Amino acid sequence: MLELLSLGIAVYLVLLLFIFIGVSKSNAANRNSLSVTVSVVVAARNEQQHIAACLESLVQQTYPREQLEILIVDDRSQDATVEIVQSYSSSHRNLRLIKISDLTSSNSKQNPQSLHASEQIHFEHRLPAKKYALTQGILASKGKIVFVTDADCIVPNCWVEEMLRYFDSETGMVVGPLAIRTSNATLLQTLIEIENYFKIILTKAGIENHFPLTAQGGSLAFRREIFQALGGFASIGHSLSGDDDLWLHQIHSRTSWKIRFANSPKIWVTTLPPTNWREFWRQHLRHFSASRYYPWQTKLFYLGWHL
Repeated sequence: MLELLSLGIAVYLVLLLFIFIGVSKSNAANRNSLSVTVSVVVAARNEQQHIAACLESLVQQTYPREQLEILIVDDRSQDATVEIVQSYSSSHRNLRLIKISDLTSSNSKQNPQSLHASEQIHFEHRLPAKKYALTQGILASKGKIVFVTDADCIVPNCWVEEMLRYFDSETGMVVGPLAIRTSNATLLQTLIEIENYFKIILTKAGIENHFPLTAQGGSLAFRREIFQALGGFASIGHSLSGDDDLWLHQIHSRTSWKIRFANSPKIWVTTLPPTNWREFWRQHLRHFSASRYYPWQTKLFYLGWHL
């Protein structure tokens, strides 16, 4: 019994050391921002309450407008999401609406010729809704760097410019921090904020130690050529969620590109938390469903931590 207790303490101390080393590492951004074409892709479904704030933050980006395109992929919304996006696209030439209902006929093993005929991307046509929506947006994009955020997120106006400062010739993906946007000091909201900050710590520690554990889908950027080379989300299409952490694991395990964590306080993206315990548990069950497909090393880390 004493031996098991000693082993448990030793494992826990090793994991704490892993986190401490990762968080302590400096990760300064490059002095100059990468000058490249950028596509921001947002999948939206019935987001009429949040999409306007998201769009407002995106159209105010400090990055040169001629090098930035914003693609909102409507996933068959039944509310006013489409109308709100259209009102923004009419006054912002670099903002486009893509409706899933317009593209279902091209939901095949190869990408539509009307998008990029020169590419031969193979992706599963049975992708879950969000992955399919993101796939259509990325296939329709023109930027060399793809940014992804959620429809209920608000990004700082320097988000694109500052995230690009973490790219260099060897970097293929940059993961940004995601903060909770709430004004209620309830037990649930406090728990969510604590949990979220711990997730940020794990994200940074894992990436800095070249052992990426998790990512947050509200602030991701990656090279479009990686999406092409890996065949999009086909290899992780069996999971309903995981367009963030499973995608992170794919890039880490199947490519030689570096992954960096953008820890600048300027680029904290904010998102809305679940409003009740039912939503909270539903969200966690969805995330847990993706953890079944984590690499065994990552599963071992979490097993050791929860022991």
